[in-house]
Amino acid sequence: MVNNGCLCCTVRGDLVKMLLELVKTKRDKFDHIVIETTGLAKPGPVIETFCSDELVSARVKLDGVVTLVDSKHAMQHLLEIKPRFVVNEAVEQVAYADRIILNKIDLVSEADLEALAKKIKVVVYVRRPYLNIPLNKIKDVLT
Repeated sequence: MVNNGCLCCTVRGDLVKMLLELVKTKRDKFDHIVIETTGLAKPGPVIETFCSDELVSARVKLDGVVTLVDSKHAMQHLLEIKPRFVVNEAVEQVAYADRIILNKIDLVSEADLEALAKKIKVVVYVRRPYLNIPLNKIKDVLT
């Protein structure tokens, strides 16, 4: 857990420190590290951490970015018009995703679900009604 609980605000320093500490103290005790951010977190800085810090990139591999999409409310957020120079967080989250999980599919019609998948140009996505996701759907994303 990042010290102040907000990964988007302290991504560079605290995330690097946390990853290096995990590698140092628990090297042989884990196969994967899952970093869960809020829907407001900017994915770019998190991804950049794995590439730009030499110590991290030498020891930890970014397997992929998995984005959870609320099927009931996603279209509203994706279509939201933001002020000039303000990024639409929903669009940004989807744009950075290597894999997209459509959640709450039981709350929308099949037509709405297909429209959402088309809108976000999903090629590979996982449809789960109650977020019961097998681990193989969120690991080894880029391999």
